[in-house]
Amino acid sequence: MRLPAINTHPGPAALGPSNQKVNLSKRKGQSQVNCPGCNRGFPLPASLVSHLEAGGCPSMIDFLDINYTFATYLKAEKLLLSDNRKSLGSLLNYQDIQATRPFQCPGNGCGLTFSVLSGLIQHSDSSRCSASIGRPMIMHHLRTNVYYQSIIRKMQKMAIRGPTTMFVRPPPYQVNQNFLHLPERWGPAFSKLKSDLFSAVTRISCGNPDKQGRNFMVFQDPHNMGNILESIENSVTWLRGELGKIEPAQNDRHSNDLGKVLVCFGTTEETHSLYRFLNDVEKFKNVLRKELHETPLPLYCGDFQVS
Repeated sequence: MRLPAINTHPGPAALGPSNQKVNLSKRKGQSQVNCPGCNRGFPLPASLVSHLEAGGCPSMIDFLDINYTFATYLKAEKLLLSDNRKSLGSLLNYQDIQATRPFQCPGNGCGLTFSVLSGLIQHSDSSRCSASIGRPMIMHHLRTNVYYQSIIRKMQKMAIRGPTTMFVRPPPYQVNQNFLHLPERWGPAFSKLKSDLFSAVTRISCGNPDKQGRNFMVFQDPHNMGNILESIENSVTWLRGELGKIEPAQNDRHSNDLGKVLVCFGTTEETHSLYRFLNDVEKFKNVLRKELHETPLPLYCGDFQVS
């Protein structure tokens, strides 16, 4: 299955406004930038990025989406720590990226590091440092790419790098009866969820986004897609209910993180907890449902087909 190439260039429109320091007092109470996910207005660029990083936007854009999109920005590496451990590749692969403080001010004599991109942008916009990070170009890249890339990334995760197996690390001390029959009891629900996720992705065509990074998805057989999303929701609800039954064993402090139900992604060899995986599925489902309700039926299906 092929997915459209992700744009790594900021485009000519990014060369617009000067990145000179802004008088923050003039911005107070004014909505200067709109969220690409929900169109909510924010007085400062850093406030918008922080809103998306927090994961509360109705678009389901989150912290990882911001990092992935920033990583495709042409000059991203100039704003990251230069050592190998915290390179651009690390930004994409570390799960606990905030602990690494990968973002660094390029100013001479400054070099402050930040755990989140919004922190770097806020620092640059303040009067504490005279360094320029090219904030207008960064914001243009985020505004025009983050929503599009967030959906493509979720599709890739659910299909190309999709889940392959679910397994259990039972508690090593006290035997919890609920763990004993997990594979045979949970297997059919997990297999059904995998099948529905693949079916959902293969019924979507994606073209190039417009200048606002939207209107790029086409659903084949929207009615059937609605049924698939409902089936996904039912599977997630059932599995979450089963997770609740073994919660005491999972929270056993003496288990050394063993009392867990885990999901393996065969292509990337990643392993996530089932709890985290179900949260990702929930975001994916909600995004598709939102797009399904908002996207008109076009006559042309775009230049890309998931197959």
